Amino acid sequence: MKRILVINNRQSFLKTLAPITNDNRFDFIFAKNGSEGLEAFKKSNVDVVISHLGKSRMDDMELMFYVHEIRPNVPIIIIIQQNNDVKKEQLLKAGAFACHYETISVSEIIDSLNQAILSS
Repeated sequence: MKRILVINNRQSFLKTLAPITNDNRFDFIFAKNGSEGLEAFKKSNVDVVISHLGKSRMDDMELMFYVHEIRPNVPIIIIIQQNNDVKKEQLLKAGAFACHYETISVSEIIDSLNQAILSS
């Protein structure tokens, strides 16, 4: 079973993930902010990170840099607010495996997870 670390500070995104959290293909670990997420990442053998931090002390870009310092090949899927193509491009250039808008569907999340797992 693949272990997915979800670092998220938005309740609405947890509702989006709810249908797949009981999926037997994935073991989800949840963290509510970047610091908690990094601690969980250090303690667990994580296959993929999903980050949706928005505006917080540690943003998605900073989190990605810390994660890649520890394990450079871990795919990071970042969820951002709608209509921010510049930020999306910056995150992808900086090393995000994928970057999706928060309106992403469950099937798109599963597809992105599967692709990330295959790439690692």
